[in-house]
Amino acid sequence: MTKQKISSDFKNKILTIRLILTAVLAVVFLLVFFFCGGALLLFNKMGDVKCFAKNDFEIHYLDVGQGDCTFIRFPDNTTMLIDAGVSSSGEKICNYLKDLFTQEGLEDIDYFLLTHQDSDHVGGASEVFEKFQVNCVFRPMVYSTSEVDMYENLEDYTISNGIYYDRAIISAYNEPNCIIRYSMAGISWGNDSYSVRFLSPNSTKYSSSNAYSPVVKITYRERSFLFTGDAESKTENEVIEKCPELLKADVLKVAHHGSKTSTSAKFLSYVQPKMAIISVGRNSYGHPADETLTRLQEINCKIYQTISLNDIALSVDSKGIIVIGGENNAPIIDVTMIIAVFIVGILVVWGIQPRKKQVKSVKKRQSKKTKATMNTDRF
Repeated sequence: MTKQKISSDFKNKILTIRLILTAVLAVVFLLVFFFCGGALLLFNKMGDVKCFAKNDFEIHYLDVGQGDCTFIRFPDNTTMLIDAGVSSSGEKICNYLKDLFTQEGLEDIDYFLLTHQDSDHVGGASEVFEKFQVNCVFRPMVYSTSEVDMYENLEDYTISNGIYYDRAIISAYNEPNCIIRYSMAGISWGNDSYSVRFLSPNSTKYSSSNAYSPVVKITYRERSFLFTGDAESKTENEVIEKCPELLKADVLKVAHHGSKTSTSAKFLSYVQPKMAIISVGRNSYGHPADETLTRLQEINCKIYQTISLNDIALSVDSKGIIVIGGENNAPIIDVTMIIAVFIVGILVVWGIQPRKKQVKSVKKRQSKKTKATMNTDRF
């Protein structure tokens, strides 16, 4: 066999091995990519929202600028949305929820709480109704302009002329199979692992729109979370008087974007939070107020603000420890990593050069065969 023939056979074998390895890598890549969510990403059904891979209870405090919006997923896949920010945040909220729902296999918004009628809390609500099936709405006992003609006697009730509140209420009425309820203290639901309880309002009429904001306590694995809308000190004192023993919570959603008229020292002495979340954006109101931040710091409470951290995600792990975003929550698929590993694999396969020793070994064996043939010819 000639030297050229040996070299050609060896190259063909190397090429065959490389093609086989490339095919194997391609199959593995496609399986990992599609089964880990790549197909959803490919068809634009998955975005950048990070979900908790190991935890079954989640709270997402969405960054909606100077407004409020919080999404909660319970362990039985019951979902709850509290407020919907300003009108311009409607698209962001819907995209965030769409991505999260796709990743976690969720479908409907079971409970949608409109804390009160202010536009920075209900602005994006109509868009949420348009994009998602909402099964139950909790609303303040405040009538919208569209409802005025529906009732004969409205003397004992507040009427709001807010355009975004009106749109939200109209959307709620038009939502198929949606139950509409007024927020009141005593409303509750849950099971053996979690509970949701409304601690306010305790009246049907208030002089301030913020006073309609319900104080809601959610408990999971002996960890508790308190939500306050835009409740001010008057509402705080009302809840302290009615049910002081229920206020203690690990995490406090700070009321009214950190306004100095909320989160009083007295209220904090009952809540005793270890962590405080402030939903706030650029504003001319001075939110969060220095007084509020000082009161939180004085009780050694960790403060997290959406204006600096963007969306904030919390969960409770199997040991009952509250974990927050970052390294504790991971996306369902890291596309960049998968593609990078595939490319590196291809480079390794096609970058390996045949070792000279291997060629020499082939030549040596061939040389021995040739000598053996020659010796045989002598006999």
